[in-house]
Amino acid sequence: MRVTSPSGKLGVALIGLVLSLLVGLGAGLGSGREELAAPVALIVWAGAVVVMARVFRGPSEASTPRRPWWRATARPGAGVLLAITFGASAMGALLLVDDAAWVRVLAFAVNALLACWYAHSSWRLAARASGDPLPRRASPSRD
Repeated sequence: MRVTSPSGKLGVALIGLVLSLLVGLGAGLGSGREELAAPVALIVWAGAVVVMARVFRGPSEASTPRRPWWRATARPGAGVLLAITFGASAMGALLLVDDAAWVRVLAFAVNALLACWYAHSSWRLAARASGDPLPRRASPSRD
């Protein structure tokens, strides 16, 4: 399944958000430990974001082959906006969340990882578009 229309992407994102909140709420209420609601919702949402990045396609992108692991968006600009959004969420998790310290750290880590993934994707897409070769890992010298 590939989603290409903007309205379809919005609908899938809203469904993912609502489901993550409901799963988190269910985990918190079902276990009797309300403090589990936010971390469970966060982890489910992060999984949904990764799935959406694999399923969503840009208008000029072929839908048949799978994307490389590093490719999160169709264009570098979209990845930059998402990297900024998740980076701001990471900072907000440290500054605004009124939960246990481990929940703040988890929220920071998950959002920071997503921000880095989107930034890395944008960097590689921009390098490909400009024709610049991507840096390769240095091989160990054999002296």
